[in-house]
Amino acid sequence: MLTIITACQRQPSADFTTDKNSYTAGETVKLTNTSVDASKYKWTMPDGQTSSSENVDYTISENTPDGTLTFTLEAISKNGNKSDEAVKTVSVEAAEGQLMVWTSNSNVNPISVYIDNVNMGTITLYYSGGTPDCGANGCVTATLNVGTYSVYATDGNYTWNGALTVSANQCSTFQLQ
Repeated sequence: MLTIITACQRQPSADFTTDKNSYTAGETVKLTNTSVDASKYKWTMPDGQTSSSENVDYTISENTPDGTLTFTLEAISKNGNKSDEAVKTVSVEAAEGQLMVWTSNSNVNPISVYIDNVNMGTITLYYSGGTPDCGANGCVTATLNVGTYSVYATDGNYTWNGALTVSANQCSTFQLQ
């Protein structure tokens, strides 16, 4: 008499949740595995990184533009012969910061300020007592996505050029001297 014993492996069912549906660049996405009948996992992140952890936290780069990010979870059976895949996307809003352009020079006319060749306004006051607060009257302040921008300014007689990096939730200042 011949007895054959076989082990029955169930088909895994991959699934996961995110702690929310929308994020701002720089935030962390908490990925919680809710798969059934799986003992191994393979996460694939939007940047191509992988993880075999059961649950994963993924930090979105501060420089990520508006759009969506896709996460994939493969749930694998104990013997590795069966698997299932779940794919989810989350929306991302670019991180923002402020850029303020100001002057301490009292010998200039009103100064037109351009950021990446777009006229952002005119400096009409000068400050001699240190850097003014972001958004101060008479300065040019812009809310921009995180990144590096070219700054050009002119009062018709003088010109200024430079570059400035905007960081998330901060005010970057550019003094015209």
